[in-house]
Parts: sequence; C-alpha cells; structure tokens
Amino acid sequence: MKNEFGMERIKVILPTGGTGTISNYYKADSNFIFAKTGTLSGVVAFSGFLYTKKGKLLIFSTLG
Repeated sequence: MKNEFGMERIKVILPTGGTGTISNYYKADSNFIFAKTGTLSGVVAFSGFLYTKKGKLLIFSTLG
C-alpha cells in the first residue's frame, strides 16, 4: 500500500489514535499510528503503520 499509494494518502484513509475504529486508544500517539481494526468469524485483527520516535516506519498486523 505504501509503495502504491504513498504515506500521505494512507494517513488520510486510515484512522489515527483517538479516531475511527481506534477512537478509544492511542490518543496521545495520534501522529504516530495509522491503523484499522476488523473482525471475521470471531477473529479480531489490528493492522497498520507506526512511526517510531526516531521516525522509522514500522508495518504491523496482529490477529487475536
């Protein structure tokens, strides 16, 4: 996604801390995390992009 659309577009599409599907989480980190939650047959997913304090971009996805 990052290579095809660019981070500026992703930042507009994905909710950040305190908004959208993560409105109750990461409020203090709203400039660092851009992510989305989802569920399918009882499995919860959380995926997105995270900027470290040094500016490094991390891509993550968790299932639970």
